[in-house]
Amino acid sequence: MQILEDPTLLFRKRKGTTNKGSDYENLIIAELILSFINDDKVKDFKVWSNDDNFGLFDDIVIEIEFVNGKIDKYAMQVKYSNDARILTKNSLTEQKGNFSIEKYHADFKKSKISDYKILLYTNRKFDISEGLEIDRNIKTSNFNLIIQQVENSTLNSGRCFKLASEPPDAFFDNFFLLTNQTDVDGIRKNIEDYFHQKFNCHDYSFKKFIDFVTEWSNLEGKMVKLCKRLVQTKITLILLSELYHPLIINGSNITPHMNLLRNIIMNCHTISFVKCTENVLVTLWSDLESESAKPLLTKLSRLYHISIDNNISILLWLMGNCPLIVTQNPVLVKAINLCPDLNFVILDDSEGTKVSNLDARLLADVVTTFRCSLQGKCDISLENVFRRG
Repeated sequence: MQILEDPTLLFRKRKGTTNKGSDYENLIIAELILSFINDDKVKDFKVWSNDDNFGLFDDIVIEIEFVNGKIDKYAMQVKYSNDARILTKNSLTEQKGNFSIEKYHADFKKSKISDYKILLYTNRKFDISEGLEIDRNIKTSNFNLIIQQVENSTLNSGRCFKLASEPPDAFFDNFFLLTNQTDVDGIRKNIEDYFHQKFNCHDYSFKKFIDFVTEWSNLEGKMVKLCKRLVQTKITLILLSELYHPLIINGSNITPHMNLLRNIIMNCHTISFVKCTENVLVTLWSDLESESAKPLLTKLSRLYHISIDNNISILLWLMGNCPLIVTQNPVLVKAINLCPDLNFVILDDSEGTKVSNLDARLLADVVTTFRCSLQGKCDISLENVFRRG
């Protein structure tokens, strides 16, 4: 919900840029956003692509907000070589071509991205020694460029170079050349290892995550940027896809006792019930109205790349209208921790949630409303049980 209401997360993708063959860019995005959600220093992030405002550096655009208040911004041009050819000095000094400094310098002057670090990112190996000087005429100015290798661990898996210019120039102040970066197979293996090590899950999960990023990349028109909440929630849905139990939503009325139990559940981030209660629990939200929420459900369906027809329960959960009912599993705790603002019901045969953890109002409602039978005797209210103590 909050994602769709945040105007800073919206952008319009440049027409004609959908490229279903851009596996490298999609894999880079997938690996980067996984590293961001796994970094305690990162408070939030935004990742998007093919935004007209960024000129040639629109392949991947990144904004990272750190917990200390610092914000880093990057705009990337990505170049992939299947055979990992060597990047030469001549490639940089040509007037045209994938690595032409002159071409990118001219494009930077036309764009309005002076507050972004601009990155030329490639898996090609760089054969130029550090400290090598390049004397280069660009337009009417003659730039003496000195190649320096620098540290940039945030986005760099290979080597990072900076071109120090004389005279100083805004383009060269912001420009970084990232070479020797991990190739397609290497990034895919990194993502697979992340899911295995972090969540101890099978191949299905990491493949579905890559599919999610690819499907997002293939959308057109007005789009939502990838952010921390969106990515974490999607990972949770992937991990729990075979564990959740859909609600029965048929428009039937619920009793006051059912409504009280529903309020108790929605008061908890997680609450446990024994497995035999499933048939009751899935009916507690039978009166939810989905028809009037159809426009929002459609937007959420597009955002998370899930169909409306078979996933009404999930979409209503994303709206915060009901919990996600799931079966206990070793992956469950890590998946649930990714969504601290949403509700979960865990079906388990171990000890459930303690009633004393409820707030005072709900606790009072529980003990005065619900009744029990002890040792086969007449049922009495929980309030009387507690009084007899």
